[in-house]
Amino acid sequence: MEVSEVGSALPGDGCLFPMIVLGNLRGALVYRYRPGEHYAPDERVLLTQAAGDVGAVLRILRARDNESIVAELLTGKNSAQKLRQKARALAYTG
Repeated sequence: MEVSEVGSALPGDGCLFPMIVLGNLRGALVYRYRPGEHYAPDERVLLTQAAGDVGAVLRILRARDNESIVAELLTGKNSAQKLRQKARALAYTG
């Protein structure tokens, strides 16, 4: 998708590739074009795949962080209040 199609505040010419994971938009990779250049269709396919892969990695990292909180809860390593703070921070980082 072209940046100009979404009314972006980004300067110049570029395109974006959404990070969609399990049907949820997790973010986007935004690329500026070099002067006078645009991505070929095969490059766009690769960048779309890369955006999906980055989104999947972010989801895996979030799952790992959630598992860590559960493990700390089970072992009593941290107080419930501290674990709630960690969970809240994870929830707000989307």
